[in-house]
Amino acid sequence: MPGKKLNIETKLKTWQLVAAVVTSVTLIAGGVGVYAYQQYTQSQQTAGELAQSALDVGQTRVDELTARIADLEAAINNSLEIQANSEGKTLDEKARDELSSQIEKAKELWVEQKTQLIELENALAKLRTLNVDGVWAENTSSIAKIVVEASKTNWEKIVTQVADLGNAIGLVQAAQEVWQEEQDRIIAQEAAERMAREKT
Repeated sequence: MPGKKLNIETKLKTWQLVAAVVTSVTLIAGGVGVYAYQQYTQSQQTAGELAQSALDVGQTRVDELTARIADLEAAINNSLEIQANSEGKTLDEKARDELSSQIEKAKELWVEQKTQLIELENALAKLRTLNVDGVWAENTSSIAKIVVEASKTNWEKIVTQVADLGNAIGLVQAAQEVWQEEQDRIIAQEAAERMAREKT
C-alpha cells in the first residue's frame, strides 16, 4: 500500500511541473488570446489526468476495501456462532469474555470502514459525472482530491482485527476442549464408581 501512496504523490508533483512549464511557455509566447486558450487547455488536461488517476486509485481501493469488509463480516459471524455454541461448555468465562470483547471491536470497525467505503463510492460517483462530452467541470480537481484522500483509508486495521478474532476463537475452542476432557473424566469416574457398587 505505501507504494501506491508514493505513486500518487509522484504523479501530483509531475503534473505540477508540467503545469509550471506550460504556463511559462504561454507567457513567453504572449498574446491574450493565445494565453487564455492554452491556460484553458492545460487546466482541462491537468484536471483530466488528476481525475483519471483518482478514478483508478479510488476504484482499486473500493475493490480492496469491499473484499476486506467481507472478510471481517465472515469473521464476525463465525465468532458469534462459536460464542453461542460454547455457552456453558467452558470451565470459566475468561476465553468467552475475550471473544465477546473482540466481537464488539470488530463491529465498531465494520461500521467505521463501511462508512468510509460508502463515502469513497459516493465521491467516485460524483467525479464520474463531472466529464460531459470530454470536458471536465471546473470543480473536477477538488473532487478528485477528495477521492484521493478518501482512498487513504487504512484497511490493514481490518486484517489485524480478523486475526484478533481468530486468536480469540482459538482460545474458546481450547477452553471447550478442556471442558470436554473434564466431562469425559467425570463420566468415566461415575461409570467406575457404579461398577464398583454393583460388585459389592
